[in-house]
Amino acid sequence: KNRLINMIDKEILKEIEMIIHDAEGGLEYKLTDSSYTGLIVHLGLAIQRIKNNEKITMQDDILTELIQSNEYEIAEKIANQISKSIDIDIPNDEIGYITMHLKGSKMRNGAYKNDFKNMDEFIIGNFELTKLVNQMIKIAEHESGYSLKHNENLLVGLVSHLRPSIDRL
Repeated sequence: KNRLINMIDKEILKEIEMIIHDAEGGLEYKLTDSSYTGLIVHLGLAIQRIKNNEKITMQDDILTELIQSNEYEIAEKIANQISKSIDIDIPNDEIGYITMHLKGSKMRNGAYKNDFKNMDEFIIGNFELTKLVNQMIKIAEHESGYSLKHNENLLVGLVSHLRPSIDRL
C-alpha cells in the first residue's frame, strides 16, 4: 500500500481522507485502520484511472444489486464530494466498485450484530453463514476436545468476521 500511496498526489490523498472521515459517520460503524487505508488507496487509484481516461465497467446486474444497498448511498456521497473537490466526473461503475469496497470492509465492534434487534434476528439474517459457522465450531470442538457450542460470542464473532470476507470475495 505504501508504494501505491506514493503514486498518488499527496493533496488528493488528504482530500480523500477528509471525505472518507466525514462519510464514515453514515456507515453506522467504524472501519478498521486497514480498511480505511485500503479505501483511501482505492479512491486515489480510481481518481488516477479517471484522469487517464481508463474506464472500468461492471456487469449491469451486479451494479443493480449494489445500488439497492445502504453502502451504495454512502459510496455515492463519497463520489459526489470527490467530484466537487477534485473536479472530475465519477461514473456509476466506479461508484459500484466503491460500494463493493465498503461492503467488503472490515469493521470495528462487530457492527453486523448491531444491525439486528436481537440474537434470533441476527442468526436468521445470516442463516446460511450461521449454519456454516456452526459446522466450523463442531469441527473445532472435535479437534480441540473443548465444548464451544454454547459460546454465543464465538458464533457472533465468526459470523461478523466472515460476512465482510464473503462480501469481498
